[in-house]
Amino acid sequence: MQSCRKVLDTLSLKEGGNASLIMSRYVKNLNALNAKNLYAKAFTMRHDILSAKAISKFFRTTQPLAAGLGNSNVIESGLSLNHIYGVPYLTGSAIKGITAHYCSEIFGAEDPDYKAPDDDNPAEPAGKIYEALFGKIAPENEQEAGLLRFYDAWMTPESISNAFIMDVMTPHYGSDFADPIPINFLTVNGDFEIFIGSSNLEEDKKWLDFAFSLTEAALSNYGIGGKIRAGYGKMKIILSDYERANQLKE
Repeated sequence: MQSCRKVLDTLSLKEGGNASLIMSRYVKNLNALNAKNLYAKAFTMRHDILSAKAISKFFRTTQPLAAGLGNSNVIESGLSLNHIYGVPYLTGSAIKGITAHYCSEIFGAEDPDYKAPDDDNPAEPAGKIYEALFGKIAPENEQEAGLLRFYDAWMTPESISNAFIMDVMTPHYGSDFADPIPINFLTVNGDFEIFIGSSNLEEDKKWLDFAFSLTEAALSNYGIGGKIRAGYGKMKIILSDYERANQLKE
């Protein structure tokens, strides 16, 4: 186990090596697999495709992001990385989960229509608005998809170069005779494009705006990923290049 912990001491993610292969297979000599330029093209192509059925906004980490710590890999701590390009990303399910949680905890405390189903009381249904937005999950024969569609959030190509930050966790033991062993792990810093869509963008625009307000509040107050109780994973909304250009014109 100690040998796994020492891997990060010499782990190099410079020169565009595919971090996903490094983390999952410890294949270090990857300078020939510089995917940055290819990723930038894929990012733009994906943006153009998703823009036809979803709205996007950009978010920037304000605290280190620890996503996928429990993922299987050759070292002790994991990280969620796109397996093709080796670039950090946020899963759509994680974004949906934290958004739905915030909706239930904050809005549901004032209005039961926004409340999530009670895991301890299956007979108590979720609120009507909650189910309409996020879907009906129980019972199995009555499952329905919600209005909102959450897509994986890709990191902007400009953020890749300085995306990875070395961090350390120190487990504490209940014995005075056991020395805690520091464990290195990677966190992420940068900008992400988050897409939320629906089947009809024009008709559902108010709900999409509401969804983004929930997501923004959830990410800024709760965070996303692992170790959020320790302050990790918090993000703030930022203007896109297009929005900044329009502001300058105005």
